Amino acid sequence: MDSVVYGLLIINLLAGFGCALPLARVIRQSVGVTMGLPRLVAVLVGIYFCEGLALGMGMTIPVFSVGLAFIWGIVFGFRLRGRAGPPEVLRVSFFLSLYSSLPAVSLLVIPALARLEGWSVLSTPDGIRFGIPEFLHLPWPLGTILGFYASLVTGAVILKILITTGEVSLLLRGAGPKAPGRNPA
Repeated sequence: MDSVVYGLLIINLLAGFGCALPLARVIRQSVGVTMGLPRLVAVLVGIYFCEGLALGMGMTIPVFSVGLAFIWGIVFGFRLRGRAGPPEVLRVSFFLSLYSSLPAVSLLVIPALARLEGWSVLSTPDGIRFGIPEFLHLPWPLGTILGFYASLVTGAVILKILITTGEVSLLLRGAGPKAPGRNPA
């Protein structure tokens, strides 16, 4: 199982750092954030780090990661509203929610690495031996290694996008016109 740990670490380092710079550029261009590019990249990597910790706290079940979507929606909504029109802010919050979902998406490496180690990723008995809770009585294919992680990732990504962009949308509705001379951070 060391290959799973190392595989997740490598995938997350590549995704966290590799996507931060392009996303920082999109944020700066779309909503006019004046923060320096290196600082914005550092903020995004910090968000990714928090997501990775949340995923680890849930023992690869993205419960805490989905919970962070509530926080990100509020933070992104307050920080981005008034910087651009609602469509642009929602587009950026969508990309931010996708970025914050990448640690959950990285869980898809587990079935691939388990297969390389000889596990049958489409077998329910192997899924149970691998650690999928037997008490859940999941039907095939959800009880398999591949089905379990694919459903976890799909659910986490959908929930994170809906929660984050939904909260930003609600905060945009309550924002009203931008006050003159006000410069939100």
